[in-house]
Amino acid sequence: MHFLKNAAFVGVFAAASVGVAHADIITFDSQGLTGPSYAYQTSASTIAVPTSVGAVTFSGGAILTNESFLPANPTSVYYSSYFLTGGLDLVTVTFPTEVTNFSMDVYNGETYAETFTAADDLGASSTVSVAGNSADGYTLVSLPGAVTSVTIGTPDTAWFDFSIDNIAFEASAGGGGGPVPAPEPGSLALLGTAVAALGIGLGRRVRSRA
Repeated sequence: MHFLKNAAFVGVFAAASVGVAHADIITFDSQGLTGPSYAYQTSASTIAVPTSVGAVTFSGGAILTNESFLPANPTSVYYSSYFLTGGLDLVTVTFPTEVTNFSMDVYNGETYAETFTAADDLGASSTVSVAGNSADGYTLVSLPGAVTSVTIGTPDTAWFDFSIDNIAFEASAGGGGGPVPAPEPGSLALLGTAVAALGIGLGRRVRSRA
């Protein structure tokens, strides 16, 4: 009985490992996306970033790297402001299929505190206050429900200036946007080891009773 309990535990652990949810994080740097440091050196454009659920698009802004006057983040970000050519007061993130547990870092490019609202296509929203850039102003905004697109912006549509980074999400079980991901080789190996251990142990137990 003791052996069977251990074997069952190993089998359950291996099976659980196969089904672990995988989270994507778009940092722009890790996807090889870079840009200038100043807004006047570029213009807004829609970009597509490959992920495990397909290409995620960003529109309304532009990639900046080591953005000027943004000490809180010297890496690549997706940026928009009133003085960016073609920049929109609402940046939109669009997914090819339904995802859950969405979150992103929002950076305030103004010198004063500003309010930002993230809203999804199903009506859920989250509003946060972010300190000014001189105070390293940024915060995490999250929408845990199922979404296919998210907008981020500020009521200050005349003087908006903000960036987003570290966009995280998980594929939704009900998304239906593509094939179910195959288990990773390591997970399959672990499951195989558990099954082999069960067979060997059971064989020894039978022989010891003979």
